[in-house]
Amino acid sequence: MVSDETKKALQAEVVAVKTRWGDAVKMKKAKDGPQAPLPIAVSRTVQKPASAEVYDVEEITVWLWIETLAPYDGAEKAPIRVEVSAEIPAHVCNVAAEHVCKRWRAELAARGAAKGWMLEKILGWCESAYTDLLVLDPRYVDCYMGINEHGMTIRRYAIQEPPPPEPEPDDDDDDSDYDSDDSDDDGVDDIDSKVKKMGLAEEEERQMRIKLKAEAEADRQYREQRRKEAEEIREQGADGGEKKQLSKKEKEEAKQKKQGQRMRREGSKRNKFDAEAAGKKANKKNGLLH
Repeated sequence: MVSDETKKALQAEVVAVKTRWGDAVKMKKAKDGPQAPLPIAVSRTVQKPASAEVYDVEEITVWLWIETLAPYDGAEKAPIRVEVSAEIPAHVCNVAAEHVCKRWRAELAARGAAKGWMLEKILGWCESAYTDLLVLDPRYVDCYMGINEHGMTIRRYAIQEPPPPEPEPDDDDDDSDYDSDDSDDDGVDDIDSKVKKMGLAEEEERQMRIKLKAEAEADRQYREQRRKEAEEIREQGADGGEKKQLSKKEKEEAKQKKQGQRMRREGSKRNKFDAEAAGKKANKKNGLLH
């Protein structure tokens, strides 16, 4: 049975969170059951901080759930879970929730259960980790050029579903100028080397590595998109219209034509009608036969 003192300690933490962030804090709790009011959840809706200005996500809501107040053995067994909601793909929310929960367990392990549930500390940390929570999976980070409030062109980032995989190129396509495997490996090595030189703590180093990899992936996607746009412009017709997308058969015919194979357009000269041989005269006025 949970003591009244334990319940009062949790209540004090909830009051502290509510006092600090006001209407941004919400609560959920069980109304009946053997453990009522548990399970209990405290959430904070974190508005986009200035450090995340270039990201198109205006707010993130983080729910911290406590399932029971019964004693537990080790932070890895703490009866807690996390939910994250925002206008971003569900996968990104789930990954962010796992990341917050891992941080929460680390804080409980460092401070001990006797120090409380660390609700205010974790919800405060979520604001400082706002950008990190968005870029945990670089595949969902899309880069584009936008305009800021001062009218300047800047690089912005959207969190969205990654594009579908590109179709395999035809045999006659030349992709020798784009060796993505080699460039990706080199980029990872450069990032790891750069982060190690910063002399950061282990957790800060990991966060910095995630952030740099996400920015590198977004930059790669941006450059790839510009390359495709440049190719489309080169393929436009002389009249400025877009070039028709050719089928595989049409591509093969065009390829044969380039290789010098004869494409018959008109009859052979020896098959043309010979008016003079037929004993008829041409009308000198208009060239018609009569």
